[in-house]
Amino acid sequence: MMKAEEMRKISNNYVSIKAEKQLEKFEKEIRLAAEDGKKSVIVYSSILQQVYVQLQNNGYAVEELPTGYNESAIKISW
Repeated sequence: MMKAEEMRKISNNYVSIKAEKQLEKFEKEIRLAAEDGKKSVIVYSSILQQVYVQLQNNGYAVEELPTGYNESAIKISW
């Protein structure tokens, strides 16, 4: 059986990879919206806490929007 410490490392690594992919997705959406002259974008996705904080630290306003049952949407403004 694996030790708890090993499982924590695996979990933390997975979360880091997932956050990186989520940031790439949001960056693509932001870039496309900015190229269209927009000042915000709505992305239909959940958001990891560390991604939320990183976006705010980079000057973006991040707002979780109410949606239908079992859906998530994020408004990112700049």
